[in-house]
Amino acid sequence: MHLDLRWWNKGVRADAQFSLGWAYYRGESVSKDWAEAVRWWTKAAQGGHAGAQFSLGLAYRSGEGVTENAVEAVRWYREAAEQGHAPAQCNLGVAYGEGYGVAKDPVEAVRWYRKAAEQGDAPAQEALGWVYWNGEGVPKDPVEAVPLLRKTAERGDSEAQSALGYAYWKGWGVPRDPALAVPWLRKAAEQGNAGAQHNLGCVYFKGDGVSRDLAEAVGWWTKAAEHGLPIALQALGEAYAKGEGVKQDRESAADCYSRAGFRWATEGQRDDALRCVERIRGLQTASRGRLADELAAAIALSPSQPTKPN
Repeated sequence: MHLDLRWWNKGVRADAQFSLGWAYYRGESVSKDWAEAVRWWTKAAQGGHAGAQFSLGLAYRSGEGVTENAVEAVRWYREAAEQGHAPAQCNLGVAYGEGYGVAKDPVEAVRWYRKAAEQGDAPAQEALGWVYWNGEGVPKDPVEAVPLLRKTAERGDSEAQSALGYAYWKGWGVPRDPALAVPWLRKAAEQGNAGAQHNLGCVYFKGDGVSRDLAEAVGWWTKAAEHGLPIALQALGEAYAKGEGVKQDRESAADCYSRAGFRWATEGQRDDALRCVERIRGLQTASRGRLADELAAAIALSPSQPTKPN
């Protein structure tokens, strides 16, 4: 079916202009032309069409068909958002959260995320879940965060699955239930989420919600360590040092502690890095002095930040 472009080009209705813009953007019945798409969206947006205003905001953000312009992107997001356009409200929240085109304002970001989330906008629900989880623009509130992140987890997002597993494991915002934690941690871990792989290893190491299995714990810590996660490297170092779930190998333990320590130092977590130095020095290995000294020198040059919670 071909569009009757003669009628469309004569049309004055904003929805027709908006649709014509999308035809040019997608190359449907006309040659693809992003600049022409932007021209028609601009006409529709100036006529008050919320969808066109949002599309114009996206174009200014991406630089498709027009020169990228953060201020213009936010301007058009706001025009659409104030008409109740949920995706525009979410994107306006992102702009305030990132300081893109406006002064960074986490509180204002939350206000717009909430408006969009109340309309069922999935990205806004996810964003609102994370701001409650991390305490950005609102006090940390896992009770608010968990139901929102559950929706994202059910859609297959590994970060949300990992967070939900952690919440059940630690009883953060929900009653503690390690048996419910494990499936969520596994879903995320099998997608390659390093934090979930580490936590799943801890669950198996402790026998918390599953039968204790040290070899399985080491297997998951190894996967997390392959991503360079320092806390997993440290756990793997402990396993090699003590021979828990793996054959005792103090050289491998020293190597893991060293790699963990350098990661901690790079992140400014000096206290964690110094603990790795102590563990290396406590090992009876030929390389311990060299590795400990190299790590201590790196720590001395590293920035200092408050130690992160596990």
